[in-house]
Amino acid sequence: MMLLGIALGGLGLVSILCRRSLMGALIGIYLSSLGSSMLFVWVGVTSGSAVRGFVFALFIFLCGIAQVAVGCSLALRLFYLRQDIEIDTLKSLRH
Repeated sequence: MMLLGIALGGLGLVSILCRRSLMGALIGIYLSSLGSSMLFVWVGVTSGSAVRGFVFALFIFLCGIAQVAVGCSLALRLFYLRQDIEIDTLKSLRH
């Protein structure tokens, strides 16, 4: 379970760094948060206090869902304004 959590976190980090689209970066953020929540559950199970690990994992999972929902709505708005969801076009929204 620990290796799976590390693998998911690593895949999320690679996705954040290599993707040029906003949706790919959002998926990477969600994958890395999913990997960290799996590590919290693993630490909770191995230390004997499984409830604390699951509570942290649930909190991270719910925050990740909210983050993806807000990110998807921003991506839809960006696509509506620019017809493109590249990360580089986010800098043009500043002006």
